Formats: sequence, C-alpha cells, structure tokens
Amino acid sequence: MDMLREYKNEQDTERERLGTKWVDYDRLFVKWNGEPMNNNTPYFWLREFCEENNFRFCDIHSLRHFYASALINKGVDAAAVSGALGHSTITTTTSIYCHVFGQAQARAGEAIASVLDFHKSDDTKGQPKAV
Repeated sequence: MDMLREYKNEQDTERERLGTKWVDYDRLFVKWNGEPMNNNTPYFWLREFCEENNFRFCDIHSLRHFYASALINKGVDAAAVSGALGHSTITTTTSIYCHVFGQAQARAGEAIASVLDFHKSDDTKGQPKAV
C-alpha cells in the first residue's frame, strides 16, 4: 500500500506539472498524460520484470486467481473476497471459486472432526470418546 500511495503522489505531481495536458480518468495506472493505458501494458511490464529478475512468469490473471484462492483458504468470507476482487455480486465470486470454497469447507469439517474425535471407545459403552 505504501508503494501505491507513493505512486499516486508521483502521479499527482505529474498531473500538476502537465496542467491542461493531463487527461483525468480517475485511474491509478495510466499513460504519461493520464489517459488509460493499453490493457496489455501491465502484462508486458510484468513479463519483462520477471525476465530481468529471473522469476517464473505468471500472468496477472493467474496472480488474481492465486490471491482469491489464498484469501478463501485462509478463511476469508465470500463477501470480503468478492469485494477485494471487485465483483459486483457475491454470486460471481462463489460461482468462479466454488471449488475452492468447497475445499476450504471440507478442511473445516475435517478440523472440527479431529477436535471432536467421535470414535467409539470400549470403556464408554458406545458413547463418543471425549477429547
């Protein structure tokens, strides 16, 4: 977030310097004059950065899916994930990531089952074994 704020401050300085040449589209990532950049520009920037730093390249869309999956796997609720991704409805998020939510719920079920070990014990005459 600090880097984004710094970038925004630099952009504000550039906006003041350019005066009427600046075109305000109320976006953070823009061309030199404030106009929207080509949709492929961030892709090419990231690819170049990965090549220069010897990182494995993953396109931005893959990073977005990783981000969403990581949030879900850490137990973040669907509404918060939806908001973080900018989806207009929660159903968009739950439809796209239903398999990840399902896996997270299965792990939650396994976790509670391990805490409430319901295996029968010989000395309890069929009653669940207390933990």
